[in-house]
Amino acid sequence: MGTLILSTLLHVAGLLVVTAIFVYVFNLIVEYREYGVIPLSELKKKRALANSKGLAGLLFLVMKADGEVSKDEVVKAFYYFKEAYPKKEADNIYRMLVSEIEADSYVVTFNKVGAEYQLTPKTFALVSEYARNARNGLTDEERYAVVEFLFAVASVGGVSAKEWAVICKVMECFYLRKEECDYFCACYRQYKTDAKQGSTDLGAAVPDGVAFYYGVLGLPVGASPDEVKAAYRMLAKKYHPDMVQDELLKTVYAQKFKAVNDAYKHLRA
Repeated sequence: MGTLILSTLLHVAGLLVVTAIFVYVFNLIVEYREYGVIPLSELKKKRALANSKGLAGLLFLVMKADGEVSKDEVVKAFYYFKEAYPKKEADNIYRMLVSEIEADSYVVTFNKVGAEYQLTPKTFALVSEYARNARNGLTDEERYAVVEFLFAVASVGGVSAKEWAVICKVMECFYLRKEECDYFCACYRQYKTDAKQGSTDLGAAVPDGVAFYYGVLGLPVGASPDEVKAAYRMLAKKYHPDMVQDELLKTVYAQKFKAVNDAYKHLRA
């Protein structure tokens, strides 16, 4: 009887070892295909490097969407890195961004369809590549925070339709949930016209009547008071700053929490 038990245990242990080896080899192959490096001890560093390059690249493309990079946008990015990352990592990402700006290797191009701008295939591929690198290893909340930051930088001079087109592609590549995309649409997709140039731009979080506040709560215009209350309670609980520990996420959640409370206050009145 004892021999049978021992044999069974050895058999199970053998299966576990084989499974562990299979998983190890599988991960090794996946990482090798993505980064082209072995051994595994270097993979985490390579992943972090790709993530940083991706974020710097996305920032550059958003800044460059209007044709030139403004000093105020660069300053905004610098302070973001300083607050969001340890000093060494922040300096590294900032240097990557400056290198992208100085090299100025890419022209962000669009096709205009009506009042909208669509990315050309070349720009589409570039944004997709940077977004894939930037999202690697990020949680849903961290991807949301990155998009919020891209909008914050773009809104320095007012979010333009071209900047909107780039960030929309980033949201698609980041697999953001529908309610999160709806929130960004409500906050930033507010058209305004430049009378001098006759161009259409997008304002930054400029309320446009009750439709704006319904959008922040993810509701259609005319939703019932009970629906408004239910949406407010759900979002206020979800985005309360105390729900997260990371300081960057706390800042992002605090902004969203304030927007949700403001929307509820206006719709309840």
